[in-house]
Amino acid sequence: MRIEEALFHFKTKAQIARALGLNKAAVTNWGDTVPPLRACQIHLITKGKVKASASDIRPTSSLRRYRPLKSKKRASSKAA
Repeated sequence: MRIEEALFHFKTKAQIARALGLNKAAVTNWGDTVPPLRACQIHLITKGKVKASASDIRPTSSLRRYRPLKSKKRASSKAA
C-alpha cells in the first residue's frame, strides 16, 4: 500500500498516526510504502475503504524460499 492511498482517506499523517495509536514521526519514517502490519490495520480501521492487497500484507520480496528439512536416517539396531 502506498502512503498516498492512506492520505487520500485520512488527509494528514497526523490523522493516520492518531488512528493507529502512533506518533506522527513513526508514520513519517515509513517513506512511500506502508509497512505490512500497518497496511492491514488501515484496511481494518477503514472497513475496506483503503484496500490492502495480499502483496501489501505479505510481500514476496521478504519471504524465504521454503525448503523441507532433510531427515537424518537413524541407524537401525538389530536385536541379538
